Amino acid sequence: MNTDLILFDSNMHELGVLSADADFEVGSSEALNNFELQTVPLDAHGFYIEGTEYGGVFEYLHESSTSDYQTRKGWTWRGLLTQSIVIPPSGSDYRIVSGEANGIIRSLLADVLGGFFVVPEEDSGCEISSYQFGLYTNLLDGLMDMLSGYGYRLSIHSEKSGMGEPVVVYVEAVPVKMVEGTFNSDSPVEIEMTSNNMGINHLVCMGSGELQNRMRVDLYINRKGAVSQTRYYTGFKERTAYYDYPSAESRADLIKYGTERLLELASSTTVGVHASESEELEVGDMVRAVKGKTVVRLPVVRKILKLERGRWIQEYRVKGEQ
Repeated sequence: MNTDLILFDSNMHELGVLSADADFEVGSSEALNNFELQTVPLDAHGFYIEGTEYGGVFEYLHESSTSDYQTRKGWTWRGLLTQSIVIPPSGSDYRIVSGEANGIIRSLLADVLGGFFVVPEEDSGCEISSYQFGLYTNLLDGLMDMLSGYGYRLSIHSEKSGMGEPVVVYVEAVPVKMVEGTFNSDSPVEIEMTSNNMGINHLVCMGSGELQNRMRVDLYINRKGAVSQTRYYTGFKERTAYYDYPSAESRADLIKYGTERLLELASSTTVGVHASESEELEVGDMVRAVKGKTVVRLPVVRKILKLERGRWIQEYRVKGEQ
């Protein structure tokens, strides 16, 4: 991967290469989708790393009269998509789309940030049929969810369009790549699997009210991760915790937030991924981890890239991994 940080001005024309510590995170809307750079010339408007989705516009500046250092931050290109929403057409409750994926993406992005993003004219090979976006979902979530159901992902990368021409940020639909990793075998990825059975499986949820008159709901989780009000683990295997939510005015609220809390506290199996330099993964690609009879198939939801003292460190996070 090319790792030169290239600065550009307000017209997206290059200013030169920057040498600075940097920290990026890109992914689904659960990721930060922002960046932080140290000591950037004040006339720079933003930066990009050619051929990748690492880049963005500077929208935050911190500096001090007692220091030569400054901190610049902003949204990544993917982060900018979280700052716009999918609005239903007039007279409709939802936005429903059909057709070739790149055509749909082009239509949705046409009015975003003054048409900043460019969608290639090539046919993606992905035909969408009557997809209904969530009500007022952000563009990133909406497009990622739409494509994932068809085995595609959202690809974002920036390139210089030609000598003396501005930098262009492309957004398009591409097929998901499946990478498999098996323990104790030659594999393009190193797989770490953690089975944590130290979690809670019974949550006593207390809502509004006083003392013995408080609203109470007991929630239980089974071995497949489903939450209900039916006890599953008993005796020695039962693990119980208390959840205090006094502002819950209804039983439905108490169940909703209690369920979220129980899922946070429950036992789980997580997967970590370490890809070799030759096996570049992107947000939305799939990792299939195999160990004996255990098979876990999860999407890459975050990528973290850090530049520290001239050394690049890239990390991946799959769904459910902190």
